[in-house]
Amino acid sequence: MPQKQVAIVGHNNTQAQVTGQNELLVKINSAGSSGLATEATLLDVEVDTTAIAADTAVIAAVDFATETTLLNVDNNIANIVGNTDGVLRSPNLLRTSSLGNLSSVATEIYSVSVANVGIANGTVLGATIKPGEVLNFDASSLNHYFNSFAYDATSTEFIIIYIS
Repeated sequence: MPQKQVAIVGHNNTQAQVTGQNELLVKINSAGSSGLATEATLLDVEVDTTAIAADTAVIAAVDFATETTLLNVDNNIANIVGNTDGVLRSPNLLRTSSLGNLSSVATEIYSVSVANVGIANGTVLGATIKPGEVLNFDASSLNHYFNSFAYDATSTEFIIIYIS
């Protein structure tokens, strides 16, 4: 491609030329206090440009949130939502006047309520439950459960409601 040159005449007949390849050629006639760029000031510009490039590299090295990390967050949220989907649970009722443990009828017990509807004391988990008292137990939190629940209603009557 042939070069095209255009002369630009400035102060004191200083000429600059623009080539066809978008290059600016400047001829400096004098240096010093005239305000024209000297080799020393051009070196300062080069040093400043190098410092800017180094600062840019530091900024680029900082761990900003990228599209990839934001997609990972979105996927993790989707997994959490998937893990909190409803789970089918079964309500159960047991009327008893015997000694037992709910582990014999259910391996995972999410909540239990015991009412002593008899006329004598009974025991639940080794503690006395008097006639007319009601005890409620909840494993709370997502998917936590009891794997054992001992009771003794041999001299009274319990109504036990539990979720398995």
